[in-house]
Amino acid sequence: MQVTPRLFSVARAQAAGHTLLYRLFQLYQQQTHEVAQRSRIIFHENYRSTEAIITFVSRHFYLAKGTPIHARGKVPRHPRHYPLMFCHVAGNPERDLSLTSWLNTAEVLQVAEQVQEFYSAWPHCWGSREQRHICVVSHGAQVSVLRQELRRRDLGQVSVGSFEILPGREFRVVVLSTVHSRQSLQSPGAPALEFFTDARVLNTIMTRAQSQVVAVGDAVALCSFGACSKLWKSFIRECVEHRSVHPEGLSLEHIEQAVVQRQRWAHCLQPAAPPAEEPVAVVAEDTVPVEGAAGAPATEHAAMAEAKEGGSLASTSVVGDVAAKNAEAGDIASGSASRGCPAGADGVPPGNPADVVAGPAATESEDPEDPESDFWPSDGELGADDSILQELLDESRNVTVTVREDGLLDTVARPASPQQSRQYVNLPPDALRKLLRSEPQLHHRCAFVQETFERATAVPLDDTGPGPIQLRGRLHCGMAFSGDEVLVKVLGGERGLSGRPQGRVLGVLKRRRSDLVFVCRMDEWDSRIMTPIDGSVTKIFVADLKDPLQVPIHRFLQGRVQRVGYERLTAQARRHRLFWVRIVVWRERFYYPLGIVLEVLPEVTTWEQGLRILDLEYGLREPSPDPAVVSKVLQKYCAELGRAPGCRDDCRSFLTFTVDPQGARSLDDALSVRDLGSRYEVAVHIADVASFMPRDGALDVEARRRGTAFYAPNREPTPMLPAGLCQDVLSLLPGKDRFAISLFLTFEKGSDQLKSLRFAPSVIRSDRQLSYEEAEQVIRGQLGAALELPARLDSVDACILAACHFARVLRRRRLQAAWHYEQPDEDSALGFRAAHAMVKEYMIQFNSLVAEFLVGSERTRTATPLRWQPTPSGHQLEAVSEKYGELVPLSLHLRHHLRGRGTPLKQLHLLASLWRHIQLAAHAQDFGLLADLITTDDMHPSLAAAGLDFRKALGRSVFGRSSQGERQPASHYSLQVDWYTWATSPIRRYLDVVLQRQILLALGQGGSAYSARDINGLCQDFSRQHARAQSYQRRACSLHLATRLKAQPRQKLGFVVDVELGARCFKLLFPVNRETLPDPCPIYYRSLQLAKHPHHLVSQLGLRLEWRRRVYSVMPNGPCPPLPGALLDLHTWPVDTALWQQLLELVEEQRWPEVAARVQEQGSAKPPQRELGQVSRSRCGHFVEVARELVSGDTLKVQLSATLHRGILVPALQLWLVAPGLSLCLEHVERAGDCFSGRVPQAGRDRCRSVEDYCLMWEPFCSLESATSAVAESDTITLQQVRITWDAERTEQGQLQGSFRLEAAFLREHSIDVSFGHCYLCIRLEGLRAVPDARMPDPEASPGQPPPGPSSLGPTLSIDPDTYTWVAHGLTEDWDPNPEGRADRQEADKQVHFFIHHMAMEKVPEEVLRPGAPFTIEVLPKQLPDLRKEEAVRGLKGASQLVINIALGHPIPLPRHLPRHSPRHLPGHLPGQQPLRRGIPSRFLERQTFDIPGGRHKLNPSQNKAIREALKKQFTVIQGPPGTGKTVVGFHIVFWFYKLNEEPVLACGTPCREKQLGPPCILYCGPSNKSVDVVAGMLLSRRAELRPLRVYSEQAEATEFPVPGVSSRGPPRKTPREGRPNQSLRAITLHHRIRQSSNPYAPSIKDFDTRLQRGEVFPEEDLARYKKILGRARKFELDRHSVILCTCSCAASPSLKNLNVRQILVDEAGMATEPETLIPLVNFSHTEKVVLLGDHKQLRPVVKNEQLQSLGLDRSLFERYYRDAHMLDTQYRMHEGICSFPSMEFYQKKLKTWPGLRRPPSVLGHADKESCPVIFGHVQGHEQSLLVSTDEGNENSKANLEEVAEVVRIAKQLTLDRTVDPKDIAILTPYNAQAAEISKGLVRQGVTGVAVCSITKSQGSEWRYVLVSTVRSCPESDLDQRPTKSWLKRFLGFVVDPNQVNVAITRAQEGLCLVGDHLLLRCCPLWRRLLDFCEAQRSLVPAGQVRVRRRPAVPV
Repeated sequence: MQVTPRLFSVARAQAAGHTLLYRLFQLYQQQTHEVAQRSRIIFHENYRSTEAIITFVSRHFYLAKGTPIHARGKVPRHPRHYPLMFCHVAGNPERDLSLTSWLNTAEVLQVAEQVQEFYSAWPHCWGSREQRHICVVSHGAQVSVLRQELRRRDLGQVSVGSFEILPGREFRVVVLSTVHSRQSLQSPGAPALEFFTDARVLNTIMTRAQSQVVAVGDAVALCSFGACSKLWKSFIRECVEHRSVHPEGLSLEHIEQAVVQRQRWAHCLQPAAPPAEEPVAVVAEDTVPVEGAAGAPATEHAAMAEAKEGGSLASTSVVGDVAAKNAEAGDIASGSASRGCPAGADGVPPGNPADVVAGPAATESEDPEDPESDFWPSDGELGADDSILQELLDESRNVTVTVREDGLLDTVARPASPQQSRQYVNLPPDALRKLLRSEPQLHHRCAFVQETFERATAVPLDDTGPGPIQLRGRLHCGMAFSGDEVLVKVLGGERGLSGRPQGRVLGVLKRRRSDLVFVCRMDEWDSRIMTPIDGSVTKIFVADLKDPLQVPIHRFLQGRVQRVGYERLTAQARRHRLFWVRIVVWRERFYYPLGIVLEVLPEVTTWEQGLRILDLEYGLREPSPDPAVVSKVLQKYCAELGRAPGCRDDCRSFLTFTVDPQGARSLDDALSVRDLGSRYEVAVHIADVASFMPRDGALDVEARRRGTAFYAPNREPTPMLPAGLCQDVLSLLPGKDRFAISLFLTFEKGSDQLKSLRFAPSVIRSDRQLSYEEAEQVIRGQLGAALELPARLDSVDACILAACHFARVLRRRRLQAAWHYEQPDEDSALGFRAAHAMVKEYMIQFNSLVAEFLVGSERTRTATPLRWQPTPSGHQLEAVSEKYGELVPLSLHLRHHLRGRGTPLKQLHLLASLWRHIQLAAHAQDFGLLADLITTDDMHPSLAAAGLDFRKALGRSVFGRSSQGERQPASHYSLQVDWYTWATSPIRRYLDVVLQRQILLALGQGGSAYSARDINGLCQDFSRQHARAQSYQRRACSLHLATRLKAQPRQKLGFVVDVELGARCFKLLFPVNRETLPDPCPIYYRSLQLAKHPHHLVSQLGLRLEWRRRVYSVMPNGPCPPLPGALLDLHTWPVDTALWQQLLELVEEQRWPEVAARVQEQGSAKPPQRELGQVSRSRCGHFVEVARELVSGDTLKVQLSATLHRGILVPALQLWLVAPGLSLCLEHVERAGDCFSGRVPQAGRDRCRSVEDYCLMWEPFCSLESATSAVAESDTITLQQVRITWDAERTEQGQLQGSFRLEAAFLREHSIDVSFGHCYLCIRLEGLRAVPDARMPDPEASPGQPPPGPSSLGPTLSIDPDTYTWVAHGLTEDWDPNPEGRADRQEADKQVHFFIHHMAMEKVPEEVLRPGAPFTIEVLPKQLPDLRKEEAVRGLKGASQLVINIALGHPIPLPRHLPRHSPRHLPGHLPGQQPLRRGIPSRFLERQTFDIPGGRHKLNPSQNKAIREALKKQFTVIQGPPGTGKTVVGFHIVFWFYKLNEEPVLACGTPCREKQLGPPCILYCGPSNKSVDVVAGMLLSRRAELRPLRVYSEQAEATEFPVPGVSSRGPPRKTPREGRPNQSLRAITLHHRIRQSSNPYAPSIKDFDTRLQRGEVFPEEDLARYKKILGRARKFELDRHSVILCTCSCAASPSLKNLNVRQILVDEAGMATEPETLIPLVNFSHTEKVVLLGDHKQLRPVVKNEQLQSLGLDRSLFERYYRDAHMLDTQYRMHEGICSFPSMEFYQKKLKTWPGLRRPPSVLGHADKESCPVIFGHVQGHEQSLLVSTDEGNENSKANLEEVAEVVRIAKQLTLDRTVDPKDIAILTPYNAQAAEISKGLVRQGVTGVAVCSITKSQGSEWRYVLVSTVRSCPESDLDQRPTKSWLKRFLGFVVDPNQVNVAITRAQEGLCLVGDHLLLRCCPLWRRLLDFCEAQRSLVPAGQVRVRRRPAVPV
């Protein structure tokens, strides 16, 4: 790693590879043999140099190669100087006389001074002072010049030489002169670049020094050129940090600015012909002298002085030198305008301007360094003290971060294939530039704009580009970030949905930002992945974050990654906390960039916390400029004012005023009005910033980086410029002389015609600063004055009125008939917006006229930044007109843009509150308010929806350059102007500063010329910056609203939009909250818990929504709303459309008195309200049935609260108040876990230490699943007028608790049989008075600060309700001793105790705690299966040792077996095992086969082995793949268990057990009735011998024999989800057998049944007798049966608890959650054997909660033990060709087909292959999202009509000529919506009998032929061949679930046909293999080519 021999045969960089030492070192390093490792010895202790030198050297030269070097010599450093020192000298290197080397005189002087200083101040600790202890190192001619200068200073003994003399020597001080500057480096043939390119040379030099290293050179050149540039950056950074630099003011910011400047200079060095269309503007740049007029040069001395004072280093190294040269040459007036590149510099001849254009020629002179390798730190810099990080950072280990098959990330050491090791294409810049030159039509230099994680847009930076290019897919987006300059390859022939070309990033040409730090949240699936909250940023891989609850915290210290500690998190915090993450490096082999966590951010629940997160995310911080720079601007400004007006217009005598928001201090616009006799003059003055902010100066560079100011509510904006400038010297403060750029407009008196306009620089003095409210008061102060000109302009008030008048004149001419319309905003109230409108109009006029002026100017014609909005296409406007044709005539705004169609509606429904305000305004003759209220369409519900769609039809406003001058179409459609730009806010927007420079240039008053490329770049940068600022403001406003909602929810009126049949949601628009709630808020139909699927209306576009709820009032005889009758619209007021059109006409003609008169004529009598639907009571009287029509333009009353979303507090819908008395709580429906489940689930584990540990894992799971199920079931009861008694004390967790009482008579009357001890509660108190905004405490308001929002100058316009509802969610606590019973619950008063678990409000309002408050309580009972799961987990501690061992994952001992025919007593039992009641006779186990005597099944070897295992072991797991006879094996195991139970009972510790519990029996369970009924059907044939009994749940029994209650008027019960009992099993079904003659209690039960059918009401004593008889009858049957069959949940029924269960079999155990499987195991503690049968490769348990899925809690107990499972290996179902793939894919090729299986050849095939057992028909359809009704309720699903057509066609062909019987055909699909569409298609084709169902319902079934429709499809451009889990979930959903795929492809016996989008499916590795399998079988064809061969199979 030090200097190598000089070899002339190879390049110097390769010389090291030719030394024996290096080659041996590399060889040994790569060997893994222990001898090789021991033979490579590294000395890592240094005794020569001081610690700081060794630390730097170790970190940058040795760390990546081995152990760091440590300083052990205790060498003293200089007492005053840091051991590393850097002296910046720009210098002016010159060639020596031989022209073979260079010398730099400035460096010579600096080196001599440094040597002199160290020699003079030699410290005692260094020993004797001798000159020979100092060494000066340089090269070439510089060495001799240095030696001469030192001799001249009597320092001749100092050692001076080149680096070649250094090896083997040491010195106390080493001084290095690097010689070169940027000019010499850019000159041809610059030799001796070792100091810039050879790290070994620098290592050698630095390690010669004992105590001091001094480097002298040009900082810009060292940091921007050569392979060592980053090393030099690090060296200088360390020197800066230790204040060891000269000059002292030098900072890293200066160097970075100068590096940017240098790169821009590099662009200028290659001459390029300007395009013909663009004239070249030439002007000298930034040559402003210290004194004198603009345009004179600054001297080098002055520039250097500026740098020493803290100015830009660019001025030192670039601008100063060049300006001096230009001055000498006399070429000041001409020069390149391209980014400050001077003419005549460095080989560019004067007069031949190098206007840079994007294209091949312009790329030649790019910075020769690789920006990508320069951007990311080197291995040495990134050396980490963490082993995982170090492994990833070490290039030699070649570790790849790639995507696994399941979409999660994985790290692979030394990947097998290059494809696996390379994730991205990221070519070096040389290769990129070569492509740009060789194929310019295919490759384009672009600005990269990331839109989402896997989608971006590339905007070409050259005019020849094809327009914006779409980049779709993570890999196509490459390794770029927003704002980067990239090279994009256009993918031939591909077009996206928008018709734009598709492309791929090939590499990064230039990085935008140097510090990639983001606010992130932890990925739900993989804790190592951090997802930025900015959705457009790539995810980040944090390699060492393996435990999500222990987060390693790192920092960068001196460029090195260091771990500083860990922060522990709770499981709850993991979901809600945010993380401050830094990207460290991104290499081609990393799918995501590698990052580290810098900080775990606090949970965002307050305004201050949220604002800090936003500031971090957007990189906001107050500008901190060098005070000297600001001082210089102030001095210059004051000096110019002293000479004012000069060449400026003097407007200081004009009456001038400013109008701004209250408290504003950055005032950048002012107005003045003058009476000029025959004309009026209105002047718009904009603060002149450009004249005092030199281009490319320190302020300008920082302002351009920021781009704009950032605004947040109730906080000072984060400015673009320093506060001292933007709030003082540049601000147009009253009474202060200020420079401005003014637009003078003259109007003719009388006609108000605009006669002339001009722009001019000016000096003004504002007379008055007004807020908008104050200006509004002036305008409204004189009735009618706002509509007429004042007589005299002798006061500011009069000028305001005149300015308002002319603003209206200009607005009317611009917008014509639509001039009255203005979108509402939150800063001003309707009717009080005249001041806002006035200022806005003058800003629009200024911007429009500036754009027109500059485009018409020769100097700026093709280089003006414009903002345009294209005219929408005719068909877009036509579509809106077609949709809203009846409404268009009712809007001045819409009818100006659209054409009305048809007859207008008869009535227009206005907001009732708004109509009252219209009447008040008419009565007060307030015409301005009247006009505003009438014409603001957004406030009228129907028109708001139309206006929203109209705005959607408009294109976005964009920034761009005026490339074609006046010929370019660049109008702004919304503003109705031909030209537009932004130039009115230079204090807060950088683009406006650029425009000011162009205005001054066009006026000949200085300014700056910009090239076309400059403007293109500026437009791109500013577009991004403006979007970020807008995004920041929106999110800050949202956060501000959310913090207020947390203090107090708000009820609001929202307007319905986007009501479409089949959509998943409709949306609500809040027009008054355009800033805080800018986007329509979705309300999903699944959250409404509808009774029926929404269906469309016949008469109009809309939907009918229906609810069916149990609602009762606890007050006797009290009203119980909603009351039956019409559901009326309480929020709107119907107005006759003829009247409305008259009002519009009168407003348009400004006939104000007539408008007021027509309104007053209507009076105050309210017309009939509109009917929205109907409220009725069900026949049984228990249900309120509400039907409501929903159409676009309806008004809904909702309540907003706050919730955490992605770690930040946001507003959220909480309630929809459908009707009085019926409120829907959207909060607990959408966030059931947050509202009801207080326990945070943990990740699943295979083993637990104890029962307590097990319960900690599974109890939260049960809690969350219970809450989710209770909400999804929607079996709620709403109680009104409930009085709550609150407890004085809170719970231990600080939760509010209380109770309420329900009388027994009330419970009986309403048949409420809920177990109140197991309920969730939604508690609401309605009608609370809302505190107005002005009185609400602001999250960050300071004392005396004015309240936010507009101040009301007139009647307060509030369309929202002034009340709110308190909402809390709680859990009941008291334990019901009889949770299973029903009638008992109604026999006594019920005291319900509960505690509050969740409350959106911060505090409890005092009204809530007030006694007697009437609450509404929605009761959500827990579902019985969920209760039993919870009880099973809690009851585990009382279970048998066998069950405990199974649950905990502990070893299970084998039982002892008895010898053949010699039963004997077993004296003891194995440790940790339940005492065995019964031994296993050896004769059972010695059997060769276990065929049932006389049975029809002959078992195969694997089946026999499985049965033997079940008999032998206490716990057996049997895996039964499809068709392997798993149920048959279960049937046989039951038989042999029965035989075992017939054996004599052995004596044990419980001799009376048989008498107590009855005879031994077998329990056969399953998660569903279907799983049990199959084996029950088999047992039916042997019922006489085996005595099976099928037991159904109480709910299922009630479907056939209703359970009598104390009242016969109970509500009808829903059919249980498990379905009705199987009628074919009646002979062995318990509830039928107790009614058969064999049961002695049957007559009594039948008598009760008869009475119940007659509708008798049972007295309580009869009911008690019925229950007793029923219990005895059941016990009678249970005692006489040996095999009990029921579901797992039913096993906990009280009637079964006394069974003597010896063996438990759980069938389909792979489909049961672990707690569900535990139910039978825990309930029968004497169980001796447990057998699980199932297949974890088929359907898994259904767990809907994604959080539980991500934690692995959707895994069954069966799957946990699958490694111990015995697999049945022979299948009897499928054709061998069908079995082949699932055997390979899912069963390791172990699944084989029974040799005796003979399936006929498949009739499916295609033209080239007649018979295909498996065939795939590919079709690329279009998927659509639909809402469908299922057994589980309404759900969002997907359909694909193209696939529907294909599968229906194939199914019809299969049934033609009775080729296949329809009942032998099934069509499967993952989506219910597709199943519904297929069923409809079959009906249309006349095909009946074909089974159509979802894949999940098909398990356990089989058919001869199965068709599978995969449904999902997407455009080819969206495909991702290396997809992540989130991509797979988004684009493929259920389709990639391997369990569902396995089920789908294993149902068919003879033929399987799959239909889908093969291109999309290939993105999933599993489907790719299946498609490859089909392709290998020649059965992959277009779906249209799938044919059915005729083969009559069904006899006619």
